[in-house]
Amino acid sequence: MFIVVVITVLGLMHAYVWVRLVKHTTAPGRTRHVLTAVYLTLTTLLFATLFLPRTVGLRLPPWLVWPGYLWLGLVVYLFLTFLVLEPVRLALRG
Repeated sequence: MFIVVVITVLGLMHAYVWVRLVKHTTAPGRTRHVLTAVYLTLTTLLFATLFLPRTVGLRLPPWLVWPGYLWLGLVVYLFLTFLVLEPVRLALRG
């Protein structure tokens, strides 16, 4: 049950950050596709870093693990920054 909650929270955080970083800042086309592919790769790396050692017992090499944890920290800080700035964005938009 805990893993389902963590996956849901991380998935929603990643979706919100993707919308604010990629969808709202780029026009549809090649650039958006490339940025989305990079974002999905980093997200997949994060989920592999967090869940493969715990569920499968597979040990990942350190050069593959530290970017996953670095991405987790960056996404959390971006999410919190966007969350704090959301009322300001909505007030200025209005």
